[in-house]
Order: sequence, then C-alpha cells, then structure tokens
Amino acid sequence: MMLDLLRWHGAEEVEHRSLVFDVYEHLSSSYILRAGAMLFTGPALAYWWLTGIRHLMREDPTIDMRPRLRDWLRAARQDRVPGPWKLLVATPVRYLRPSHDPNKEASTEMAMSYLEQSPAAYAARQAAAGGGVQPATEVASQLSEFPSGGS
Repeated sequence: MMLDLLRWHGAEEVEHRSLVFDVYEHLSSSYILRAGAMLFTGPALAYWWLTGIRHLMREDPTIDMRPRLRDWLRAARQDRVPGPWKLLVATPVRYLRPSHDPNKEASTEMAMSYLEQSPAAYAARQAAAGGGVQPATEVASQLSEFPSGGS
C-alpha cells in the first residue's frame, strides 16, 4: 500500500516537474545560485526522505519492520525504488549540468499509465464515483482485491 502511495506521488510530481525551475529561470537563472541551492538542500532532502520512509513504514499496518539498507538495495535491483547511486549521485550530477532541463526528466506517458493502473488511484476513483471518502480500512481491502495485486 505504501509503495503504491510512493509511486503515485512520483507520477503526480511529473505533472509539475518544471514549475520551480521555470520560476528560478525567470527570476535569476544564476548557475551559482542553482548549484549552491542543490548542495544545501540535497542533504536535507536525503534526511527527509529517510524520515518519511520510517514514518510510512511505521504507519503501514501490513509492515512490522524497520527500513534496512539491504531491503532498499533489493528493491532498487527490482526497479521498485531508486537506488542509492541514482538517488545520491546520478540525479544530482544531472541536475548540476548547466544544460539541465526538467522537462527532459521522467516520462509523462509513463506517469499517466501508472496513474491509470494504480491501486490507490483506482480506490480513489471508486470512492469519488460513490460520492464519499472511504475509511482507510475499506480502501485497504479494495487494494487487496485490485487486479494487479495491490502493490
């Protein structure tokens, strides 16, 4: 359930991936400012990412364990989450290139495709069609019945 939430969030981020960059380009476009901001916020993002993972795992009723490095590495090998190299090295280096353009990052088509088959999005569409918000336990039971297996 939490993996689907993370994937859904990533798919939604694709929708406005260039908004902040476009504002930055309009107001300043200073490469030094962009690089400095990345070096300052990068470690903070890593910290909040880990804090968020810990919180989501604590709140997920289907998980009774803490996050472990070996689980992250396994999930990365299975292409379920970004791996440490991609997250901590490749992506920041790509961002720091002077020619960086966020519109070339990710795939809108892939994001839309995921949103079409996401168990959480499916449950939300079902709830919207029914005219109300469902309790979390009801959504969780719908996710387990979803054709793709619910994660």
